[in-house]
Amino acid sequence: VYRFAEPESVRAAETELGLANPAKILCMADLPTDPDQRAEALGFLKSRGIDGVILFRPMLLELAERIDVKKTYEKSDLLQILRILKNYDLLKSGQMDLFAHARRRRPSAPVPEQTGILPAAGLPDDGSPLDD
Repeated sequence: VYRFAEPESVRAAETELGLANPAKILCMADLPTDPDQRAEALGFLKSRGIDGVILFRPMLLELAERIDVKKTYEKSDLLQILRILKNYDLLKSGQMDLFAHARRRRPSAPVPEQTGILPAAGLPDDGSPLDD
């Protein structure tokens, strides 16, 4: 996982980027929620040469926030998918509702087999408007 931070990989990145000592940032799904375990995990990653950690959730939320639903992102499948999800309100502020359970609607009132005839204003009670 952290092989990209080894000296050989860093030298290759320096050559490719033309920068001395580029930042080594790891993108992860999540870190432990317990503060002690979180600090331990970050300390371990730092000891292996990792300069920083970005978590997927904030990264995706930041991307989604900046997506313009009216723009086409031809060169990026990820941005196109995020644009579509945002356009159809499947991405909401701070949370992704893609897999949320939809609330069931109450069943509607039963439809009668025959609709009752309502008396029309100004018509005699004993006749139909078509009897004329």
